[in-house]
Amino acid sequence: MSVASQTIAVFTGSRADYDLVFPLLRWLQSNLVGKTLKLLVGGEHLLRPEATMQTLRADAEREGWRLQALDRSVHSSTYLPQTIGHLSACETVDWQVVETFIVLGDRVEAFAMALGAFYQQVPILHLAGGDLTLGGCVDDKLRWMITELATLHACFSQTSTNRLVARGISPQVIINSGSLAVDNVLATPLFSRENLLKSVGWGDAMDTRPIVLFTQHPVGVEGVASAQYLQQSLDAFKQANVRVIATTPNLDANSVEANQAIQFVMEASQQEQNPDVVWFSTLGRERYFSWLSVCDAVVGNSSSLLYEAPLFSKPALCIGNRQQGREHADNVYFVDYGVDAVVAGLQIVLHDEAFKHQAKMAVSPFGNEPAAPKTGQFLMDYLNTN
Repeated sequence: MSVASQTIAVFTGSRADYDLVFPLLRWLQSNLVGKTLKLLVGGEHLLRPEATMQTLRADAEREGWRLQALDRSVHSSTYLPQTIGHLSACETVDWQVVETFIVLGDRVEAFAMALGAFYQQVPILHLAGGDLTLGGCVDDKLRWMITELATLHACFSQTSTNRLVARGISPQVIINSGSLAVDNVLATPLFSRENLLKSVGWGDAMDTRPIVLFTQHPVGVEGVASAQYLQQSLDAFKQANVRVIATTPNLDANSVEANQAIQFVMEASQQEQNPDVVWFSTLGRERYFSWLSVCDAVVGNSSSLLYEAPLFSKPALCIGNRQQGREHADNVYFVDYGVDAVVAGLQIVLHDEAFKHQAKMAVSPFGNEPAAPKTGQFLMDYLNTN
């Protein structure tokens, strides 16, 4: 590492990891002295720029950090080219001035960038290490590989912290920071229920049908079946007579065919012009949390069911395998794929008073205090002593 190193680089590859690193970026920008904060942008941001790049650029301009799009990354949605593309994009980063590199989670593009930083001998702070997923994804292997490359580790729960210690990692380089989702929830102003409903044409006060906030991402090993499972959930919503705020799923990094099939399902749903299902490519923090605050349940397989939903005391219906084995609060009810299974699950999370009370009282294992100050100070202490 060069003695002239003065840049802290943070990688984002999707809207999900960006929302989680955003409060840490903001804390670092406010507390760095004589250093530069740079956001390295790749992954799905470049594959689907219309969904997120405007927000990333606006945030960077407003908050004051620099932004570098990794334009040499291959615009492919299959694992091997995407990994090679991000390793190639590593050559566009001036690693000689990077003092430390921050990456969150378990996606393939995050691993590729961590590998590039590792070979440049740049210390890595890994966020959300130690989590466990049993749902047929490759997440666990990628997450552990990033953990092995990392110098510092900020875990989102005590259970995840314990997993790293059990693996032989020194407690001195681990912090149980809690989830950065807490910071976002505490800092984000919310729109009123009235304004939200009017914004999607649901201003009729006599319509008291339940509202669900829905995101169902593909699972890599399930291939094109992910599109079938998405359609089943949409069919279940019709049977359950609910109103749906739906956000576009992530891309399946392992299957162009799956992405095309999922796109077909979404376009067919939109062409129905069903006023009870409103699609958004992305909601942004303010609108997402606002809908989370007024909805009756969160449905799908997003990590938001685990991280944010319990902070709003919302019941969550988790569909399928994507979050299988993940640590969660008692607000989450798990069901298999299929119309009947989802309809039955909706009955539980929307109408079972005992479960609704359980969700209201649920305590998140990921904390309820801001994580960015703890994580940021942990990093700064390391930099000041090394």
